[in-house]
Amino acid sequence: MGAPEREGASGPGSPDPAGTPCGSDAPISRAPLSELEDMTNPRFVNLTPHAVTVVGGPTLPPSGQVARCSQTSTPAGEHGGVALSRVVFGAVEGLPEPEPGVVFVVSALVRAAVPGRSDVASPGELVRNEAGQPVGCRGLVVN
Repeated sequence: MGAPEREGASGPGSPDPAGTPCGSDAPISRAPLSELEDMTNPRFVNLTPHAVTVVGGPTLPPSGQVARCSQTSTPAGEHGGVALSRVVFGAVEGLPEPEPGVVFVVSALVRAAVPGRSDVASPGELVRNEAGQPVGCRGLVVN
């Protein structure tokens, strides 16, 4: 059993989903998946910097716009001559407002940061070839 669902889609002090801190404990509400199924002309907009190949489906080229979580790094010392740091993820940047019929493909980190958005998806389970190289994903994961 997972964590209980929470109301609302924005983070503390953030009036819109684009300002929701990544990994925050902000309240959420999930729209029913039927909203996605009811789209008459669904369109995918890939907001990652890479093409996303869905095995048995389309390859989604990058749109040129990237949705990301801001991040702040703090030095945490070094180990064996390698610098270590701690990273805290902040607000989502570059995620447009919902558009009818559009599913925005984003990283899993960005998708997790906007749990109330049923119009965002991230690549599903990674599929690899015989050499172990990634060749695509099994569908998309939605909130």
